[in-house]
Amino acid sequence: MMKYSGLPVLLFFLIPVAAAAQYDFSGSWAGKLTQNEGGYTPEYDFELYLVQKGKHITGRSYVKTGRIHAVMELHGEVVDGKWVNLTETRILDNWKYDDMDWCYKTIRLRLFTDGKRQRLEGGWSGTTGSHADCVPGEISLAKQVPRA
Repeated sequence: MMKYSGLPVLLFFLIPVAAAAQYDFSGSWAGKLTQNEGGYTPEYDFELYLVQKGKHITGRSYVKTGRIHAVMELHGEVVDGKWVNLTETRILDNWKYDDMDWCYKTIRLRLFTDGKRQRLEGGWSGTTGSHADCVPGEISLAKQVPRA
């Protein structure tokens, strides 16, 4: 006589629940980046364009204040399903004054959900291309809804 085990059936039902709990950070996020006292300006427009494959993330960041702007390549990973750690690696396009240096940012953001609205919030630090420390700050972004 064969004994029935409910474990395979239980696992069958739990796997979809665990998979559904994993958030996909892919897409466009827009908002503000702040820089503590001593930076060039206290607030910048900031956007992330992210592509997630498993826990790995690639994409671009876009920072702007007035005419000053930069597009940077980045990579990172999802941690514990609610956090993203990102590192900017290369400048793809930019305009700045000659006496300025860009910050290559290390970013740690946490996902917050409020109904259908998603936000990423957290801090950043960085170094310039010449390895000088940047004045750190905070980032607050909202997930953008794709438009036709």
